[in-house]
Amino acid sequence: MNLEELKKQVNKVMEENKPTVIYNSESDKVIRETEKQLTSAGLKQEFSVNLAMIFDEGLEESMLADGKFKLSEYQLIWGSTGDENFRLILKNIPYNNPKILLSLPEQHKNSIAPKIDNFLYLLKNHFQNKS
Repeated sequence: MNLEELKKQVNKVMEENKPTVIYNSESDKVIRETEKQLTSAGLKQEFSVNLAMIFDEGLEESMLADGKFKLSEYQLIWGSTGDENFRLILKNIPYNNPKILLSLPEQHKNSIAPKIDNFLYLLKNHFQNKS
C-alpha cells in the first residue's frame, strides 16, 4: 500500500466517523459550561423550574422560539438522563417530552442560553434554603 492509498483510506474512515452535528455556537458553549460547573460541583439532585420563571415577568404566554408552545409549557431541568449522568434538559410539559438541551434546535438554545444565569440563581437559592 502506498502513501496515497493510505491517505485515501484514512480520509474515508474520518469522513464516515465524523460527528453529524457540531455543538460550537455561543449558546452551546454556555450550556456546556453550565453543565460542567454543575457536574464539577457534584450536584446529583434533580432541580426543575418552569421556563417562564427564568424569563422576564409578563412573558409567560410568549411562545418559545416562535414555536407552538408557551414558555409556561416548558420546564428547564437539571436531571438524570436515565443513567448516572446529569444534564440540562428541556421538557415540554403537555407532551411530557424531555430532551437534552444541547441537542435541541439552535433557536431553542438561543432563546434559553441567555437566561441560564437566572436558572442557576434559582437553583442556588433552592439548595441553600434546604440546608
